[in-house]
Amino acid sequence: MGIELIGSEAFIKVMLDKAKKLESKADKTRILKAGAEPIRKAMSEKAPRSSLPKAHMADNIIISDVKEGDFVNVGPEKSFFYGSFQEFGTKHHPPHPFAEPSYHEKKDEALNAMAAETKKVIEGD
Repeated sequence: MGIELIGSEAFIKVMLDKAKKLESKADKTRILKAGAEPIRKAMSEKAPRSSLPKAHMADNIIISDVKEGDFVNVGPEKSFFYGSFQEFGTKHHPPHPFAEPSYHEKKDEALNAMAAETKKVIEGD
């Protein structure tokens, strides 16, 4: 005894067509950056900021371009290389993490943003 699914070929074709939409670099970028934004924002709020009138690392937390393997990096732009010193500390400076706490605080929001953006891409919005 078995079950016959009538219309299953049409369903599979529709699902495959929708999956193809996720292969575009522009759509991958859109989805990944939507997920990275809540983490970027939290990092910017938590990153150290001096009282001096100069560029601050907190104002220069960026989302990278999409990397090979379909991921993005979130963190201080290269001129703020000392962000890792703040995050992990040094021999003379205790750690003041801002990146890892931001990730843990916002990872669910990031996943929800990516899911919502993925749905928009699939539905053609």
